[in-house]
Amino acid sequence: MRVFTPREKEILQLIAERGLSDKEIARELGIAVDTVGCHVQNIRNRIKGSLNLLSLSRIDIALYAIANGYASAKALDQKYLVSQVERTQGVSLCHV
Repeated sequence: MRVFTPREKEILQLIAERGLSDKEIARELGIAVDTVGCHVQNIRNRIKGSLNLLSLSRIDIALYAIANGYASAKALDQKYLVSQVERTQGVSLCHV
């Protein structure tokens, strides 16, 4: 498992459990959107490197955070998960 900074762990949790955007995370934590973007990119790079992946979506980050104990599946915003799957798959799960 990769070691994340305390701030990266906080951001992992906000992405996984609440599905917040960079802008929403910035507002929540009182930091700049660009700073959040840097943290998210660092998170992506660490996860990609440890799993030998070429690309990583935001939903992949959320699933990684839950699978590795950085976030609680119980707190996961189900609407966020469904919307992310719909967006990446190009299909509405409400109509399947």
